[in-house]
Amino acid sequence: MIRFAMLVSSRTAGVEVARLAQQSGLCECVYSACPIPQLSELFGALAKINLDVILFDVEDWQYKVDIVARLSQAQPQTAIVGLCREDIPKDQTPFERAGIVGLLSELSSPADFEAVIYSAVHLRRRVTNANTFAFLPAKAGSGCSTVAVNTAAALANRLDHPTLLIETDRRSGILSINLNAEDRAYLSEVLSQSSDLTGMVWKRYLVSIGKLDLLLSNPSKPGPLPSWVNYYQLLLFTQTLYRYVVADLPEVINPATAEVARCARGVFIVCEPELASLKLAALRRTELAACDIPAEKIRVIVNRWERGRVKEGDVEAAVGGPIFAMLPNDYREVKDSALESRLASRESNFAKACLSLARSLGSIEDKPTDGPILGILGRLGKLVGS
Repeated sequence: MIRFAMLVSSRTAGVEVARLAQQSGLCECVYSACPIPQLSELFGALAKINLDVILFDVEDWQYKVDIVARLSQAQPQTAIVGLCREDIPKDQTPFERAGIVGLLSELSSPADFEAVIYSAVHLRRRVTNANTFAFLPAKAGSGCSTVAVNTAAALANRLDHPTLLIETDRRSGILSINLNAEDRAYLSEVLSQSSDLTGMVWKRYLVSIGKLDLLLSNPSKPGPLPSWVNYYQLLLFTQTLYRYVVADLPEVINPATAEVARCARGVFIVCEPELASLKLAALRRTELAACDIPAEKIRVIVNRWERGRVKEGDVEAAVGGPIFAMLPNDYREVKDSALESRLASRESNFAKACLSLARSLGSIEDKPTDGPILGILGRLGKLVGS
């Protein structure tokens, strides 16, 4: 949940916005003050709370600009969103100069509210782990999860980098089954408490293979549908614990998994060298672009490649872009590893290819975006006042 404080001059000022916050299901009010107290009292109260957002009544702005500026300095990672009674001023420059990163009014829609909160929290507190990579299949059965886990294992155990793999497919994730770890698959539990995670309990939720930690899903216990907030807070928590984070995504992107893709330095579509998979890889590329994932971040990996079967140029034409890597069709080893609940043997052709892929990840240039990316949320409604 996004924790916010409400600071208003009159009890009617923030009633409608508070209703929007409750309707969103994403926010929790942990502090409320009316009227706005003296600065010493206010700063003392807020210092005791871990806040994501402050909703601040900006009526009679000339008397409040100094308060907002000092709040912004005192809480540099807390987003301050201004509350207007009715219309939002077209010129928002005075508010921005004081440290306000968005404006809402009593006339704002639920889509406006969520878009402003999304933009505000990402402006003030970004996920900064540049070594986050997402894998998703062109279609079910492409071997994406096998590629993701063996590549993550190569990063951790062959290249000696602390690595986390997050399996995000709540309903069809296979890793806990393949690794015989269904009783230790806690994705839904972790997401449900993403705002309260601590190092003391984190290890309880993981399966470890050497230096690789895995947060696995359990299809028999999918839990409630997560939101972008859950993954945003999970990535914030894990970014200081791991050198690399690898996310295994389902093929259909949604607002929650889109958050992971936006935070990633590279998003890899895993396909096979056959017609349906290649055409669906092109469709997955289009879907990712519709979520405002930059084209240069989207790459294609061809799994189960066999020389002489299909020309590389034909594959690139079908998927609409260059191929980042081709992994051999090591069918027997991959099948045996699944049956024996283990990773692919280090000496197998498939494991060697995953090691080469892991090494290649470090060479991908990090190109941070300018400002927050709204993606699916942006399609729910334009930012208020823009």
